[in-house]
Amino acid sequence: MSPPVMATLGMCMNSGNFDKSIETHLKAMQIREKLFGTSGSEVTQSYFHLGRVYREKKEYTTSLAYFGKALQNKLEKYGPEHKELVSVYDSISEVYFMMGNKVQGDFYKGKAEESSKH
Repeated sequence: MSPPVMATLGMCMNSGNFDKSIETHLKAMQIREKLFGTSGSEVTQSYFHLGRVYREKKEYTTSLAYFGKALQNKLEKYGPEHKELVSVYDSISEVYFMMGNKVQGDFYKGKAEESSKH
């Protein structure tokens, strides 16, 4: 099964089947890492999707870890102020707000707003 097909299957999250979604996203990520290395945009997409699924599962620490990997890859590719960072900053902000950490949530929301201007 190809990585795009697995990534599509990984969207099982929408039906609430988080474990199946994680399983397929992880398989897609492993294939993508072999094909493109750990910093490729395809791998970054896998990291981002895994962050979303873990956020929905309320596994916030794991969610932040995957969003952090996605952010690191995007920072390396685009630099610190680029529109490509907005979605990751917003997602990190949401997780911190869900955790009740308003300070960090506001910080990343501000980073998203600043990046959206560039």
